[in-house]
Amino acid sequence: MSSSGDGEALVVEGGPQSLSLLAENIESFALEADQSDHLHVDYFPQHDYLVEGSSSLVVAIDSDAIQAS
Repeated sequence: MSSSGDGEALVVEGGPQSLSLLAENIESFALEADQSDHLHVDYFPQHDYLVEGSSSLVVAIDSDAIQAS
């Protein structure tokens, strides 16, 4: 994972299995999280799908988007 210099884009690269695991983690978080929750996605040795050098990612629930829907 990496982001553009201006923070406008998130680039996620990897094989199908790795991307599927990441998607499952984010989807599970989104379905179960409270508005104040957040999910850290950080590399550590023997990580299931991130490689060394991957950027850290924090996924949060946007309470404004929830109220608008």
